[in-house]
Amino acid sequence: MDLDDLYNDLKIGEQQLWLVKLQDELKATMTTVLEIYPKRKVLRIMLIGGRDMHLWLQDALHVIKAAAQRLGCKTIEADGRLGWAKHAPRCGFKEIARTYELEI
Repeated sequence: MDLDDLYNDLKIGEQQLWLVKLQDELKATMTTVLEIYPKRKVLRIMLIGGRDMHLWLQDALHVIKAAAQRLGCKTIEADGRLGWAKHAPRCGFKEIARTYELEI
């Protein structure tokens, strides 16, 4: 996926863009996608980036949880770099898998 793909997904509503602002300063952005499986709906956090995460992450997840519940989702899923291991448990996430990639 490159920026053109992301832009097109956002434009057609395939992904949703979330902005995190503190005191009118943009701190982070996230994208999510609604995935519908046979037995449940899931809101997946696709991309996330920003700074000062310790200041906004809990509040941002509270807002995303509320949106996921309104959509009828039973879970929120996210993949992340190893650095997420320090944030995920504090936010209530449990590790269920890791994603690995091999470029060929």
